[in-house]
Amino acid sequence: MTTTLAMPVLAIGGEKSFGATEALVIRNAATDVTAVVIASSGHWLMEEQPRDHCGDSHLPGRDTLKEGTLCR
Repeated sequence: MTTTLAMPVLAIGGEKSFGATEALVIRNAATDVTAVVIASSGHWLMEEQPRDHCGDSHLPGRDTLKEGTLCR
């Protein structure tokens, strides 16, 4: 029996790393996935782009994100 997560999941990938592929991988374990790609970032998102993570200090609410958003 395979169980998938029913809660909303935010998949964040770096443009120079997994990017949108992060969401494809997460969709193997969850059904409600939103993909966000952080521009000009690789694997270490917060270290590489500390000010460019879709907000001043936190990601905005899930309702404000659109699938495939490229944060700048």
